[in-house]
Amino acid sequence: MLTALKALAGVAAFLYAITMPPVASTPVEVRTNPRVAHPGKPVTVFVKVEPHEDNRWLNISISSPNRYESTTEQLEGIHAPEVRTVSFHRLPAGRYIVSADLQRKDDKTLHSETTFCLIGMNEPCTE
Repeated sequence: MLTALKALAGVAAFLYAITMPPVASTPVEVRTNPRVAHPGKPVTVFVKVEPHEDNRWLNISISSPNRYESTTEQLEGIHAPEVRTVSFHRLPAGRYIVSADLQRKDDKTLHSETTFCLIGMNEPCTE
């Protein structure tokens, strides 16, 4: 089961990578799937990072008034994979901000963010 999920995540990352526009002007870009759902559904965050020898760390976070989660990964510069996926499970209803912060060797941080919404019975999302 776990192997099948990893394979599915790999296929999703590949399809995401080939459908995204070139990142020459944006070294880091973040998207979610789905953008709108009901609580209890997993939300997958896709982060595309343009490989560069100065890339050092990538922090991916989600935040809402009632929840915060993050993960940080050390990058292998030019040899790092271009697309990363992170799934978040059991999130309560609400509007979430997803951020990706790419830290470079010179301590410069590049930022990208998007939003997604988990619609509850009494908690519609507003943009």
